Amino acid sequence: MMHPSVRRRLLVSMTCILMFFAAALVVMNSTLLESYYTFMEKRMLKNQASAIEQIIADTTDVSELDDKFERIERRHSLTISIIGPDGNPRYFTRMGLLDEPIRLQPDFIQQPTRLQPKGPNLTVLSTEQLQDGSVFELQNDARLDIKYMTIRKVLGDGSAIDIRVMLSSIERGAAIASVFTVYAAALGLFVAAVWAILFSKRFTEPLVQMSDIAGSIAELDFSRKCKIMQKDEIGHLGESINDLSEKLSAALEDLKAKNALLQEELEHERKLDKMRKEFVANVSHELRTPISIIQGYADGLKMNIATNEGKRNYYSDVIINEADRMNRLVGDLLELSQYESGGMKLVKSQFDLVDLVVRITGRCFDEKEAGLIDLDLPESADAFADERSIEQVLINYVNNAKEHLKEGGRIRISIGESEDMASWLLRVINDGEPIPESCLPFIWDSFYRADKARSRENGRYGLGLSIVRAIQAMHGRRYGALNLDGKVEFWAEVEKYEEEA
Repeated sequence: MMHPSVRRRLLVSMTCILMFFAAALVVMNSTLLESYYTFMEKRMLKNQASAIEQIIADTTDVSELDDKFERIERRHSLTISIIGPDGNPRYFTRMGLLDEPIRLQPDFIQQPTRLQPKGPNLTVLSTEQLQDGSVFELQNDARLDIKYMTIRKVLGDGSAIDIRVMLSSIERGAAIASVFTVYAAALGLFVAAVWAILFSKRFTEPLVQMSDIAGSIAELDFSRKCKIMQKDEIGHLGESINDLSEKLSAALEDLKAKNALLQEELEHERKLDKMRKEFVANVSHELRTPISIIQGYADGLKMNIATNEGKRNYYSDVIINEADRMNRLVGDLLELSQYESGGMKLVKSQFDLVDLVVRITGRCFDEKEAGLIDLDLPESADAFADERSIEQVLINYVNNAKEHLKEGGRIRISIGESEDMASWLLRVINDGEPIPESCLPFIWDSFYRADKARSRENGRYGLGLSIVRAIQAMHGRRYGALNLDGKVEFWAEVEKYEEEA
């Protein structure tokens, strides 16, 4: 079902209002204009009668009356007659069709000719008696087809003032005004209709735009904005819609960000759950082997399978070695869990990274292994980090390099600056078989061993690099491994110590 638009309803309403006022104007003009003109002429006659009465009373020089009366006649298009108490004319503008007025004489005495205010063709249409004694008459001259309005006022000496004005001009003026009003109303209605069309378009265009933008907002499209062209209620509404759009857009973006974060957290939880299961499985597997070995050799001792001292010592050594492996595994597990759970707190301090490298290499390489290592170190390298944790990183790198060092190979340890010059770059490089590229992303995972047999023989459980990952994550520094030409490099960043200015 089609509903009329706001623009159409506004246009129709404004047009109807304008047509009503135009019609009312025409009706009022045709019915009331003549009456209004008559009323105004009646009031003018009354005022002039009072004015003439006052002039006669105030003027001592009779010769001045003639000029004063003429001015009143010309100004208002009046005919003035003054009739004496005896009925003889003392002053009148014209007598019948006479061309020259009969002027007042100094002694106010005129020939005893009677004034004839009413001719044979003059008919009184209406008479109105006023409170001051004045009489209004509406007269019609049938011969000339002219209507007159007269007022007759009796003065104190018994004389009378008779003022007459033609109503034909009023009627013609009213008729002309009525016709003009019709044309003016039609023209005004046309102009008003055009204005109403333009105004309704200008008025409703922002509303249509706001409606479209509101539809876009409902579809989660916040790119469109209302154009504010005016500072009124509509402009304020447009600003409110723009503000609402911006807030909804921000809320949606915030919701998307929180949803993405939630998805990441859920994915992280799934990974953690998977890691927990894998961790439990790996720990169970790693513990099962030494426990089985210890149990087997302990049973052998109990059952006196070792019949001589040499076998008993061998059985005991196996039990001790496997127990030691389990002890190292439990220790590494505890250390890794402390780093990953946040139980291990970093205590950062200033220390010389060069001294640390020299100290660790002296501990990890005995006199026979001293020729396996090359050091490329600066004179000093002031670092700011948890020294014990960095020591653990270096030990794990060195042990990993020794484990995978090929026969006749060497291990190189160097300290340089990172690309951003904000960290020291610690590098441990060994001559050995490259790590398969498919394995590089996983070597930092707990219990991951690319060469399981070698790790087992050396008593390693694949936790060293996991500990390195956790330590570097706590320091907020990078780490990594890469294959070189016949070499494998492990590196880690250590924060520089910067003296405060």
